[in-house]
Formats: sequence, structure tokens, C-alpha cells
Amino acid sequence: MDGRIFIAAKYYPGGSLRQKLAAQGKLPYLQALHILQQVSAGLQAGHEAGLIHRDVKPENILFD
Repeated sequence: MDGRIFIAAKYYPGGSLRQKLAAQGKLPYLQALHILQQVSAGLQAGHEAGLIHRDVKPENILFD
């Protein structure tokens, strides 16, 4: 597409963290910790591969 690079992502039907927070409010500590551990592992794997996400926010944390 005109020399532009883009990323296509898989659809995850579980919605985003933003949607989850809007629907149920504050998350229980252990659930929030579990999500944070998974996000951290994903970011670490990307960094080890030489990638930088640059847009980590609740809308970009998706659930399957």
C-alpha cells in the first residue's frame, strides 16, 4: 500500500481491557495481576525480537 508498513491482527471476541473495565469496573487484584503478567510477557517477547509496541493502552489489550 504505497510503501507503507501495517500490521493485521487476529480478531479476539473477548473484547478489550477498556470494555472489560467499563462493564465490570475495578478488577479483583488476582485477575489484574494475571492480565499484567500476560501483557508483560508479550511485551518482553516483542522487545527480545527487536520490536517496540509504542501504543500500550487498555484498548489494545485484547481477550480471546
